[in-house]
Amino acid sequence: MVFESTDVTFDVLWRDAGNVDHPVVSWTRHFDPQPSGFNAVLYEDNALGPEVAAKANDQLVLRMSAPPGGYPDGTMLWLPNGDQEKTMGRDPNLTLPK
Repeated sequence: MVFESTDVTFDVLWRDAGNVDHPVVSWTRHFDPQPSGFNAVLYEDNALGPEVAAKANDQLVLRMSAPPGGYPDGTMLWLPNGDQEKTMGRDPNLTLPK
């Protein structure tokens, strides 16, 4: 859900077992609030990144971030969880090639 227009940066990171993050792919997308105010803003995208040499206990991280907006401190500009059927959205996820 988006409460104020913003640019969201999506980063896919490979976090190795030593807790070091390695960028895989990043992109930015602009979002505007829905006229209803409380419906999810649907978004789906594809991004190609390199194959990484992941090992046991490594992690794949989807990080979403936005610059500070014109809203009071402590309030959210956007929520990455679409709250599924309550707001006609869906949870963020990654689909990896086989």
